[in-house]
Amino acid sequence: EPYNRELFGDGNGVVISYVEVGSPAWVAGLRTGDVLESVDGGPVPPLEDLTRLIAERGEQRGQMQWQVTRGRGQSYATAFSLYDYRDGSDALVFGRRL
Repeated sequence: EPYNRELFGDGNGVVISYVEVGSPAWVAGLRTGDVLESVDGGPVPPLEDLTRLIAERGEQRGQMQWQVTRGRGQSYATAFSLYDYRDGSDALVFGRRL
């Protein structure tokens, strides 16, 4: 855990443990190891809620906006369409909450 804080800082983030190449998340610039810091301008919901939200937005062909940190201090915002996530696909997998 001290290593997580040193690498990613303190906060409410969730590590992205896998991004399928070619998926909407990949095209939006998300990569394995990125830390999701906020969703649609608010805090990251619990993982079960986030997974459900992704699936719901996918069914609606909706979008999400995420604030992401990569490595030490590289923070960026990205928006992407969730059209490939209608079935709760494993193209985007989350690790543990920091």
